Amino acid sequence: MRKTLKKYYKKTQEYVWKVGFVQNSLDEILDGAPLNVKWVSGEPLGVWWADPFILDANEHELVLLVEEFPFATRRGTIVRLTIDRATLRVVHRAVVLSLDTHLSFPAIYRSLDGNIYVYPENWKSGSLKVWRYDAAAQKLTEPHVVCTLPLTDAIFTSLLGFPMLASTRKPSASSPRLDFYRPSFADDGLQWVESEMVFCGSHLFDRRVARSAGDWFEHRGKIYRPAMESEIEYGHAVVLQEVSVEQVSAPASANAFPRLLFKDVRTLFSPDSEYERGLHTFNVYKDTIVIDVKGYRYPVIGRLMRKIRNLMG
Repeated sequence: MRKTLKKYYKKTQEYVWKVGFVQNSLDEILDGAPLNVKWVSGEPLGVWWADPFILDANEHELVLLVEEFPFATRRGTIVRLTIDRATLRVVHRAVVLSLDTHLSFPAIYRSLDGNIYVYPENWKSGSLKVWRYDAAAQKLTEPHVVCTLPLTDAIFTSLLGFPMLASTRKPSASSPRLDFYRPSFADDGLQWVESEMVFCGSHLFDRRVARSAGDWFEHRGKIYRPAMESEIEYGHAVVLQEVSVEQVSAPASANAFPRLLFKDVRTLFSPDSEYERGLHTFNVYKDTIVIDVKGYRYPVIGRLMRKIRNLMG
């Protein structure tokens, strides 16, 4: 009986996501202004979109890569959404990557030679692969394994002055521990997307904010990291953290990984009362900000069952 009730409760807590564009400026957000968001429309029936990353943005269109999750298959794929900027309605959708294993979090890397690479989360495959984005075909091609660990929501950055990958990993994806990886660069001139990323250190937070919530970004000379806060549940909020490198008097050895400092600047919660369970992703590109928020698949029974569970302790 208890097992049946637990299964029923879990079913009522199924979640859905929706994607929206923040109308505030970064300065307003960092100063504490309430989020003003306009939501994307046009999802097919029985599908939700999440983990939005901005592929392009101009005065007429916004182009995203997102995880698309159909309840019929329960396996995420990576799709490209072209969105009319005036109406925020999807006008074109294309599947850019579909595998036998679940895909999510399609992080984007733009190399200096003009190529675009995407490295979606695919921890069930046991590794992290980087794919080249073929814009003409609207497909991800030429996969290369950069890490043979089940990384979760990995983010590459060189904003601190050196190349590194920051990620959590299974089986402790929502733990307080954030791991760092550096490219081995076995050959001179090799890009990180062609190299192997090797573990080089960790940072332990005092709460569950290690998992990535989007690309690191620079604003007014400071480096920020969107972090996923999962203290109440997965994807509960996004914490914007200012990141810096600790200054030490003695020079570190060539192979040493510097100590990173993280300062919480603002915690962002969902601004939508119908999707109040979480704010999960925060990405910035070309002065455009995109987020996703989390709600109940079955709003009435889902909220009721949670209230009953909380009352029962």
